[in-house]
Amino acid sequence: MVFIASAVLLYKKTGYAGLSIVIYNVILFAVIFFALVGYMIIKQGVLKNPFRHYFGLGDLLFYISVTPLFTIKLYLLYFILSMVFAIILCYVLRSLIKPDSIPLAGFSALLLLGFLAFQFCGFKSVIIAI
Repeated sequence: MVFIASAVLLYKKTGYAGLSIVIYNVILFAVIFFALVGYMIIKQGVLKNPFRHYFGLGDLLFYISVTPLFTIKLYLLYFILSMVFAIILCYVLRSLIKPDSIPLAGFSALLLLGFLAFQFCGFKSVIIAI
């Protein structure tokens, strides 16, 4: 739903040029995702289902759904910042979170909400679709 809404907003704002932004961001995410899976294969020595052992399907869907919101540079920055933000929150909330799971999509959504709040308060917009 987020993907459709943000894609429609991006199309209204930029036309078909926005489609290339989405495609580049999806390709960037796919490269990062497959690189991480490749790293896990090398580290573990065996191919395991990445959604059962390393990542949640919700994480994948979330990062794909926010691709229309950012240019490629800002998407990469958001991706890195969301990972750092998740690590920091896991450390701060370690007594409340199971040690074998990290709610990455939830933490990333909190960071996105923070970006939206800054934009709403009049700071420079980092989200292009809004």
